[in-house]
Amino acid sequence: MLPFMLPFILSVLAGLVLASDEQHCLAPTDCHMYPLQTCYATNRGLICDNQNKAGFKIDLKVQTFLFTPDINEDDTGMPCQTIPLSDELYTYVDYLGPEVIEQDDLYLIGNCSIMSYCDKETRTCQPKNNIGSPCTRNMQCYFGDGFPGHCANHTTCTYRKDLAPYYYVPSLHQWSVGDQWRSAVWALLATGSVAICVIFGRQQATIVASGVRGFLEKWQNRPDQEQQQRYHDSNNRARWWKLGWIRRNRQVDDEAYMQLTTRERTEDPPAYRE
Repeated sequence: MLPFMLPFILSVLAGLVLASDEQHCLAPTDCHMYPLQTCYATNRGLICDNQNKAGFKIDLKVQTFLFTPDINEDDTGMPCQTIPLSDELYTYVDYLGPEVIEQDDLYLIGNCSIMSYCDKETRTCQPKNNIGSPCTRNMQCYFGDGFPGHCANHTTCTYRKDLAPYYYVPSLHQWSVGDQWRSAVWALLATGSVAICVIFGRQQATIVASGVRGFLEKWQNRPDQEQQQRYHDSNNRARWWKLGWIRRNRQVDDEAYMQLTTRERTEDPPAYRE
């Protein structure tokens, strides 16, 4: 009878060994062999296990649970099963708070895609609702590329405030002109006009300053009275019709001219040669 009991005994011993080696966790980083291991929700609690195992694991970024392996196809209407429940799971949900997840949301977390939830009544995967749609639970909402949303007041889907700083959603940050666009246009025109005036005014001020500086230098270096008189005389002597050279030649000839009748002969002229 002992040979027939041997497989059962070995299985029990293996279970005891595995149970003694189990590591409980509240986040994937609690696992000693992270990132080779991650934190899974099981009937025994939140347990560290291999990454490639099928099951409900805690997503490090969004802090809620995702089913692996990922489902990338439309699973609407497909049968589903919900996440295993445990006391550690309830404690973890209470730790996150109602803005992230509530205990009633656990009955909607199933082995569906990130765009679907497990309907509690029909036990089938149903599509999640986008922002602004009606809802009763958080797990019925999503935003962006499939991030879990929040059901505000259990009536309307919105985004999770703790995820907004990390995931930009264009639909949540739509740009609009607003009511003060006229004031903004006038302010822009006034600023542009002031800038243009400053640029051109600076250029004109530079030209005016250069002219004033040149005038002051000329005034400071002006010639004295004697130099001005010489300059005036030279301008008077230089006739504009260019005939001043006649006057100058006459003045030179007058100085060298001598009357022949006033000369006294001291000797007779040489005799005429035939």
